[in-house]
Amino acid sequence: MPIQSRHLQRFLISAALLLMLATASLYQALVAGLPNAGTLLAYASISTTRLYDQQDRPLYETFDPHINTPIRLSLDEIPLYLRQATLAIEGMTFYDNSGAKSTAILHAVFLDDQASDIIPGSSALTRQVARLILLPPKERGQHTLAHELREAILARRLAHTWDKETILEAYLNETCYEERACGVETAARTYFGIRARDLDLAQCTLLAGLSQAPVAYDPLANPEAAKGRQKIVLQAMVSQGYISQFEADLAYAETLRFTSHPDRVNDLSTN
Repeated sequence: MPIQSRHLQRFLISAALLLMLATASLYQALVAGLPNAGTLLAYASISTTRLYDQQDRPLYETFDPHINTPIRLSLDEIPLYLRQATLAIEGMTFYDNSGAKSTAILHAVFLDDQASDIIPGSSALTRQVARLILLPPKERGQHTLAHELREAILARRLAHTWDKETILEAYLNETCYEERACGVETAARTYFGIRARDLDLAQCTLLAGLSQAPVAYDPLANPEAAKGRQKIVLQAMVSQGYISQFEADLAYAETLRFTSHPDRVNDLSTN
């Protein structure tokens, strides 16, 4: 073998080893502090979740605004319409994948949250659960390359550790439908003054549309935007076979009454 070929071979081997070491070091830095499989299993068994800052001050928790105690529902206690509406608008690929693949993780770095549900293997629901209850609080508002990679890695771990029902249940119990309405039970009582189990199709689709942008779609502050978002959710349910067009039209025409506080009720209709 010519001397130049041997030198080139040694160089390539050395470069490959250095790349492997650099990749391993980068990966270790990215996963530092992220929950492992055992920790994720422990999280799955927690009945309620309270988030605290570095000074041990509570950030938020799911709670009943009437009695100020945490509320958590099992998946079968949450209306089927709300589960279907959430999947239709937030998790179209939720049951079609088993977690973020390597290529999907790279794609996720360059896509915002609104587009994450189209990434193969990286559903918006799984990523949002990872962000809401598993990432350290100081990271949740960041959008750096490292943050996006850590979130995608954590979503992958989550998808391989929790079953789909546990992830969906966690999402519905932890996502915020309004600044102080975190979780479906609290949202149902805050907006409609009823239990989550009593929500009808119209109410379910309105709530499902809120989680992506609670301020923009707040039915009390932006009724037209909320109604438009509800229509999008209903049509998504129709297109995915959850409901008929007739059911969607009836729900959209329903006048919704919102209890913002005891002495005021707001109506929302198609007029």
